[in-house]
Amino acid sequence: MTTIGSGVFKKHEEIVSVTIPNGVTTIESEAFEGCTNLQSVVLPDSVTYIGAEAFYGCKNLANVTLSNSLTGIADKAFYNCSGLIGISIPGSVTSIGNSAFYGCKSMGSIEIGNGVQDIGKSAFSNNDKVISVVIPDSVTNLGSEAFNSCDSLKNFVFSKSLTIIPQEVLSSCKKLEKLEIPQGVQMLERGIVSSCNNLKYLAIPDSVISMSTLGYYSETPNKELFIYCNEGSVAYNYAVENGIFYKPLENFASDSSGSGSSSGDTNTGTTGENNNTQTDQNTGNSAGTGADQNTGNNTNTETNQNAGTNQSTTGTGSNSNSSESTTEKKEVTVQNITCVNRCCIKVKFSDEKETYITVSKLQQGINSISFKYDGKNYTGMVDCNVGFLSVTSIKAVGDNLVQITYSGQFAKDKNGADILPKFTVVGLATAKVTKTDGSIVLQLNGTTYENAEYLLQADYEEGFLGFAQTSFRSYKKEEVINELVNNSNNANNTNSTNNTTLPSDWDPVDDSNQQNSYGNSDNDYSNDNSVTGWDDSEEEIPVKKNPKLSKKSKTIKKGKTFMLYLKKTTFNAKWKTSNKKIAKITYKSGKYVRIKGRKKGTAYITASVDGKLLRCKVKVK
Repeated sequence: MTTIGSGVFKKHEEIVSVTIPNGVTTIESEAFEGCTNLQSVVLPDSVTYIGAEAFYGCKNLANVTLSNSLTGIADKAFYNCSGLIGISIPGSVTSIGNSAFYGCKSMGSIEIGNGVQDIGKSAFSNNDKVISVVIPDSVTNLGSEAFNSCDSLKNFVFSKSLTIIPQEVLSSCKKLEKLEIPQGVQMLERGIVSSCNNLKYLAIPDSVISMSTLGYYSETPNKELFIYCNEGSVAYNYAVENGIFYKPLENFASDSSGSGSSSGDTNTGTTGENNNTQTDQNTGNSAGTGADQNTGNNTNTETNQNAGTNQSTTGTGSNSNSSESTTEKKEVTVQNITCVNRCCIKVKFSDEKETYITVSKLQQGINSISFKYDGKNYTGMVDCNVGFLSVTSIKAVGDNLVQITYSGQFAKDKNGADILPKFTVVGLATAKVTKTDGSIVLQLNGTTYENAEYLLQADYEEGFLGFAQTSFRSYKKEEVINELVNNSNNANNTNSTNNTTLPSDWDPVDDSNQQNSYGNSDNDYSNDNSVTGWDDSEEEIPVKKNPKLSKKSKTIKKGKTFMLYLKKTTFNAKWKTSNKKIAKITYKSGKYVRIKGRKKGTAYITASVDGKLLRCKVKVK
């Protein structure tokens, strides 16, 4: 007989122990399923394979001796063997199937031999007593939820050969305190430490280039969690974006060294002029309580009493020695707080430790903040001046160049470099933004035209941006500033000598770009009728009569936007909507409005200008 056939001993409740004879190579599927009184199994070295559900539901099976020639353990082979107290998987095994040891709630030890390559989904999940697991470096594939809900698991070491840490692999391991992702791992899938409520130290190397939420959706595992990572890494960006504390990766080993382990049993005491050192050895006439106290007549012992050579000398009565320090530990306080950017502060403590902490977005000026570090709550003040920027003038200086002068300072990124605003010009997407001394240059992907007026918007979420104006006049050919063109690397741009004549009915807004340029913001803006940013000493621009709207009618989808503006006039208009629940005005600037579709229906946008009433029909579908 070379095999134990499929289901041959299924639900044989009289079987208490099994010793498979030498020569058997395979235990087929369900061979001993449901043998609820089976307590021990010994497999000879001839056995190379254990089939699916071979020992499924053998709830009293406590001891299993596996073959040293075993190569594979199939799916659910020991599923719900709740009495199994431990398992040692030899290095000859290359594959452990899905849920192979699921629900082995009494299993206090799991030893996985170096040679195992694949560990299946939920292979060891729902095991209550296992405390420590080391995945050997031979493992290249680890299934999702492999150690899910191991309630007592405190220490876990990943294989260094993994490139992906699968989803929920350690979720609900409630006593897990520290975890190090090996260098070489590239992806962390969703929820790898979800509901690990005691996790405080998580090291993530630079090799990780993709990571989803650590918990379910936006859930973070623990409010006291620190992510150890290097600035600029994916993990660093994740910590900043999700408000998780972070520290330099190099600090992980020292910070987490005491986590999940107990200290040694060495005690040193002093009485009179003599030293009495104990390391679990205590004899002679000593007697004590094990409280690590040594007082008076040198009575100093542990509850352990072992044969030894402990020599003591009677003290004078006034000397005492206690393991508790007589010097009070100084309270750690905040020494200095520095604003790094709107979402990050650098804190220096009185013990000289420094750390970066993510906070809610700071406002320009003095901010009162509260944060938690190392289990303690702190409050402080921080002056946030980074990113204060005021735009003072906007002027077209070339066919496709716009110059913006500013005062103040830019926001900084994590590397200390300036963060430039993202500008949008109506009808012209910004192709390039460069910074020179005291000015910003927008190199547009299209030509601005003489006598046309343009609206400019800026997005500067990381800092503060103030506008003295929001629009500018078009380029006039005689105003070319060659030096600025050269500084912007635009000398060879074919548009810089464009002599296109403005058509009488030219529309400066390209409808195909309107939604991309403006998004779907639902903010209301005050009506700014000021139009500045060009040289008023130039020849006065004549007022054109018979103003018109850029659109007489427009159909848009719900949630989309478009720009509506005046043509053939320099006057501003008063804008209104007949039904803001259908079509809402979300931006006003004298000659321009932005319209957003709110719900299905028809509304009318009216512009009162120079004594005339203009109307655009807006249909939202």
